[in-house]
Amino acid sequence: MHGFNVTSKLQDDELKKRYDQGVFEFGVASPMLVPLTMAAILNLLSFTVGLMRILTRGTLQMEGLILQILASGVVVINCWPVYEALVLRSDKGRMPTKITLLAASLVFLLCLLGCAFV
Repeated sequence: MHGFNVTSKLQDDELKKRYDQGVFEFGVASPMLVPLTMAAILNLLSFTVGLMRILTRGTLQMEGLILQILASGVVVINCWPVYEALVLRSDKGRMPTKITLLAASLVFLLCLLGCAFV
């Protein structure tokens, strides 16, 4: 009869500490993080622009935009671990700079393309 040994997959004490706190680990540069980061940045940008439009133009002209801002706000709150990994964290689990710059560049290009067709 074969048995198996349960072993810890955590090698680093700092990694174990973040794991115990329930903090997401973004430290490895993976191509799968680029679309996630792009979506988070684009949503934060659209939330900010929409909020600025409501504040400058007033709520009477923007009735349909208010529900969109609320939905976008929920997504911003849901993406908080990504924003934290992009900006606030300084440990080994933060989002790699390469991923951050690539995603920000692609969002910038996407915004330029969007403005060109509007």
